[in-house]
Amino acid sequence: MFWTEHFSLQGAVTAARRELVALGHEVQVFRRRFDWRRDWRRPGRYGLALRPTRRGRLEAANRAARKAADKFRPDLVLSLVGDLAWLTPETLVHLGRAARGPVAAVLVDGLADRLMAAGFAESLPHYDPVLSFDPRDVPVLRGRYGRTAGPFSHFYDPEVFYPGEAAAQDAQDIDIFFAGSPFPERLRLLDRVAAYARGRGRRFVAVGGHNLSRNDRIWKKWRWWKESRFRRQHPELAPCMTGRQCPPGEIARYYRRSRICLNLHGNPTHAGGRQEGVNSRTYDILGAGGFLLSDHVPALDALFTAGEDLAVYADADDLAEKLDFYLENPDLRRRIALRGHQTAREKYAADRTVGGLVERLARREA
Repeated sequence: MFWTEHFSLQGAVTAARRELVALGHEVQVFRRRFDWRRDWRRPGRYGLALRPTRRGRLEAANRAARKAADKFRPDLVLSLVGDLAWLTPETLVHLGRAARGPVAAVLVDGLADRLMAAGFAESLPHYDPVLSFDPRDVPVLRGRYGRTAGPFSHFYDPEVFYPGEAAAQDAQDIDIFFAGSPFPERLRLLDRVAAYARGRGRRFVAVGGHNLSRNDRIWKKWRWWKESRFRRQHPELAPCMTGRQCPPGEIARYYRRSRICLNLHGNPTHAGGRQEGVNSRTYDILGAGGFLLSDHVPALDALFTAGEDLAVYADADDLAEKLDFYLENPDLRRRIALRGHQTAREKYAADRTVGGLVERLARREA
């Protein structure tokens, strides 16, 4: 049984479920997404359109989770945790009793500040084992929280992120593309990239939003104010950025249309400093056959070869030089993209990794 807690995890869960079913497992995916428009229009006790409180929505989600576990009686409960922590400690205790095996967690964004601020530390003692994509989290999980912990490498869905014939049909009309949340550290670098693109006459497209909350997406006036503030603070970047979430299939088409796919790590972490794990975007870009230009994180060296599978840059000045070099050398760009795709397909596609991951968790191994 998978419990998914984040929009960006839906593609990973879909791929994992498909592969496990192909291996003969019965899988139930439980998602509880808060639909603000539906909740707002739901009639109240006296026929009024009252929206339940945040606490009420969380309680309803946890009741549904407990009911699903009682009915399904899973051998393994696997929670793919992003930056939300809506499963309460009481629900996790209930899941542990209902399940015939471990209640495991995979921290796909690591022990990020946002996750810990959401109260995940209270839930951690009820997960075992716990895997994190950031290797720096492993000693913290073992020492401070006493969990069976280990590293986790992301995987990608080869049925969504693939080069194939669709890549050949998609004209590469975008010079530089980036997809991701607009953290302050990223915005500073993206401002530089936008200025570079305007000065060189290059087309730069970024998908990620304007730091809008769920309320902002409902209250159009508030959204307009935030977007207006974003345009004032980032005049070069704002015309290049699309403020919306894109489903995986659309993101894959962007990767195939782009000459250079830019990757920026850098979630702030509970351990302090930058994360050292390789994010899921790395695998998705290479799986789609895109040319990847990424910042360097320590874990990257053990997974891919810089200069052969992908290209890396050191800082903003080096990034500008690498953009110039690779945009002017399309043959080299294509060779690196092909080699990177081959490495990702052989080692990190969902059909190569998911079965072993689930068996490892079912044995309580980290």
